[in-house]
Amino acid sequence: QPFAISSAFSLFHISKVAREKMKVVLTGDGGDEVFAGYGLKHEPYKVPVLIQNTPAFLRPFASTMAKLLSNEGLHRHYKMSIAEKFLSRNRQVSEHDAMSLIPVEKRKEVDTTRLKDYLEDCFKRVKKFSWIHQLLFADMSTFLKSEMLYKVDRMTMANGLEARVPFLDHELVEMSFGAPDFFLRDKGVGKLPLRHWVNTHYPELGFRPKTGFNAPLKRLFNDDLATRFKVLDLLKIALNSSVTERGSVQEVYNSFEIKNRLDVNLVMAVACLGGWIKGR
Repeated sequence: QPFAISSAFSLFHISKVAREKMKVVLTGDGGDEVFAGYGLKHEPYKVPVLIQNTPAFLRPFASTMAKLLSNEGLHRHYKMSIAEKFLSRNRQVSEHDAMSLIPVEKRKEVDTTRLKDYLEDCFKRVKKFSWIHQLLFADMSTFLKSEMLYKVDRMTMANGLEARVPFLDHELVEMSFGAPDFFLRDKGVGKLPLRHWVNTHYPELGFRPKTGFNAPLKRLFNDDLATRFKVLDLLKIALNSSVTERGSVQEVYNSFEIKNRLDVNLVMAVACLGGWIKGR
């Protein structure tokens, strides 16, 4: 299956180096999802002041007025559920861009609501929990399971390395969901239990800024010739395939080769699709 997550590259190379000395490793996966460690992802959704001051029974009318006045941002705040807000924060590529890559005659066959409906059910199941624990439950049920752990399993096993995930021990997860919000996250800083523990042993590391595994795609696409030529080849494969909409892929190709105005996530997605087509 295509898998357009750039941190997979970093993890592949780290796994390759690790395998030279060992067969089994412990990873930190789950630490952010269990202890609310991400930045914007685990912040509450801010409600505009206008909405806060609008009585609940008037909000449908206010939503309609916002739409008529072309205030799309305000309209979305009135109408979007927490599941839709969660998705809008965490998509790699917009639904519009993703659908545009599919041949017109095939688009009606695509189930565009499955993930949203699944998330709606997730939030419904934990609606009595605090807002942090609602977000963590949704995160664990979707991105942790289908992206993070999927990526770790692929990239480590590609190098014959076995990865274990101690932060996902069920007792640790249960402890997290029984803890008050401030125990996990306070004033925009998350993963507090781990940070305080690390700080007792390595004071310079406990509260350092968070860094991810994402590959520097923009620099690689622009400056690394081997990567650039490889991506161009994969885009050409996607461009000439019957499973894509040629016009939309052509726009992605042109922006990469000619205009050099990169939407790196979209280019990455189409290139990975080209790689999948090539390997079928």
